Amino acid sequence: MSSNNTELTLPDVSRILWRNKWLTIGIVIVCIAATMVYIAYQPVVYSSRVQLYIESPSDGGFGSSQLVMSGSHNFLRSQGALIQSAEVMMLAAKRLGDSELFSGLESAEVAERLRGMTEAVVLDDRDVIEVVAKASVPEDAAEIANAVVDAFTDFHQKHRIEWTHTYTNRLVEDRALCEKEIDEMVAEIVVLREGVEVSALESAGAGTPALDRFRELTNAHTKADLHEIEMKARFDQAKQLLEEPMLLLQEADYQNESGPLAAVALSAGGLSVEIARMRANNATLRSDFDANHNVLKAMETKIAEMENQLDQQLLIAIEAHVSAAHEALRIAQRRKGLIQEQVDKQRLIVQDMGDRVSQLQLKEEQLQQLYRRLQSIDEQSATINLTAFELEERQAPILVLNPAKPNHTPASPQKAKLMAIGSFAGVFLGVGTALLVGLFDRRLRGTQDLVALGIAPIAATLPRKKTAKRGRVSELEPSGSYAEAVRSLRSSLLVQRDLSSTHVTMVTSATRGEGKSTVSSNLAITLAKSGHSTLLIDADLRHGVQANFFNLPKDKGLANISDEGIDPDDLISATPVPGLSIVQSGTVTRDLDQVLCGTDIQRALSRWARQYDHIVIDTSPLLLVSDARYLFNYVDQIVLVARCNVTSADQLLRASENIKLGGSEPNFIVLNDSSTEASYPMYGYAYSHPSAAATIDRAVSRDPDPEHKNGSTSPARSNNGNGSATRNGKH
Repeated sequence: MSSNNTELTLPDVSRILWRNKWLTIGIVIVCIAATMVYIAYQPVVYSSRVQLYIESPSDGGFGSSQLVMSGSHNFLRSQGALIQSAEVMMLAAKRLGDSELFSGLESAEVAERLRGMTEAVVLDDRDVIEVVAKASVPEDAAEIANAVVDAFTDFHQKHRIEWTHTYTNRLVEDRALCEKEIDEMVAEIVVLREGVEVSALESAGAGTPALDRFRELTNAHTKADLHEIEMKARFDQAKQLLEEPMLLLQEADYQNESGPLAAVALSAGGLSVEIARMRANNATLRSDFDANHNVLKAMETKIAEMENQLDQQLLIAIEAHVSAAHEALRIAQRRKGLIQEQVDKQRLIVQDMGDRVSQLQLKEEQLQQLYRRLQSIDEQSATINLTAFELEERQAPILVLNPAKPNHTPASPQKAKLMAIGSFAGVFLGVGTALLVGLFDRRLRGTQDLVALGIAPIAATLPRKKTAKRGRVSELEPSGSYAEAVRSLRSSLLVQRDLSSTHVTMVTSATRGEGKSTVSSNLAITLAKSGHSTLLIDADLRHGVQANFFNLPKDKGLANISDEGIDPDDLISATPVPGLSIVQSGTVTRDLDQVLCGTDIQRALSRWARQYDHIVIDTSPLLLVSDARYLFNYVDQIVLVARCNVTSADQLLRASENIKLGGSEPNFIVLNDSSTEASYPMYGYAYSHPSAAATIDRAVSRDPDPEHKNGSTSPARSNNGNGSATRNGKH
């Protein structure tokens, strides 16, 4: 059983594994057995190995992959694939044609089988190839491995001349193609050089190179651009004179200039001075004459004519000046445009010449590459320029490091490896299954699980007892560990009685098969043997078994308590155990709810409680039927029985909740059918003689409440006036 806490500690895991040790061992045994069966049915296969060193192209050899492979590892992988090729396998099949291993098979079939029986492995750390052959006989494996290696060597020796000639022809073709490309490249370079020289001559002025001519035109274009800006400024200044003509007289620049505009400026300046003088005279005369005097009027008319003349002279001169400035601007713009055309044309010429120079440089570089390629082809041709006789005399570049020999150690199945895997898998599956079972199995395994639940104190742990008379073990085997465990339960009940003067005990359980009836009968026997008058009531009205335990004939019992004419004392029967009486379950003649809830059973229990020192009631399971709940109010102690490896923690908790819902509390828990041999296994002993057990029984026979012998009611129990008994204030 696992606790509600999801965190498992190492002690928890150890406890779970120990509880399920046989499950773990069984799974390990099954896995090992399955591995052994698998090994037994696997065919025995032997292997033989040959290691080859193959001269790579960089070492001067000529292999089948020389034309396509250059790296050492890539070359070895290609050779490994070649070993398993159809051609090599066909050669090996011809070598093994007379072998008994492949007798009666065609060469193609033998080659196909050889491909499945051989493997070429590249050992990168040693730069060698290992050929592995497998067969059911060690000698056959060695024969196959050597045959494949010999076939591979013959294949190399046969095709080396062909490979060399093929490669030589390809080099010849490559050289011819390279020479053709060189001739074409030289012709293109000559044409490009002539084009560059012609472009330079066409763009030269008086022997000036093209780039210098381009620089001169660029400088001229810059000057034309500046001249245009200057003319534009003059034109704007001239247009400003149209808006303010008098500026012509104020600006000294115009007066200092030469030409018509300067003459007009001088003439207009004199006329302007004359007008100013006449205006001054007119102002002087105004003080002497009337404003309407003819002299003043004549002078003002003259001034107006002179001003009009001045305006006309200025306007004519300024318009002529604007026209001249505009013409100068147009000439500057035209000159700039002509220079721009020359600059653009020269730029195209320079760009074309630059492109031609770049192409020329590229072609020259390509020409150098072609020369280097031609040189490389010549070097390769000189390297492989061997005669056919020399190639035939030269051995294949394959070195057999160690020929294949019969190996009598099986390659498969690998028994030790498979057994180790099977054992590991068995341990892993066994431990995993045990942990899963332990985590999800809520059954009680021992007192530690009961303590973890914390429902009630553990009064006793009853060992497993396999006997047909288990209901009377305390009587028949008083010195055994079972009887000692029951006496421990009795001691707990008697201590409780000393504290509270209680003596009606209910023994119940969660479900059937947990041993509550066995515990009830043995507890009653132990109480009776200790000198207490004891009454055992079989209140399991559906499946009562107490009469069978004491070999009593079936008779009326508790189920008949409400029958007409039945006196409660008539239901009591004597047993072979001195001091022990029994009330059987009886025959059910009416509804059990009426029997258990009626007043007849209350009066009977009240009477019997006054007559006996102890009453032990064996009730029905709490989770199956509700019969036991009707008796909660008439008992002083409730003993809850749980069976080891049968009762689950959830069932025990639900049973405890049912008791609490009935207004009571479980006082003790008894763990039945424990794997230990005694209730206190750490003591390591049990009573070896019946007299010792009898001595203990007499020691506890002293009644702490002597009034019970006289049939009086103890202080803790009283009669409520109608003959019904109450327990601890409960009805």
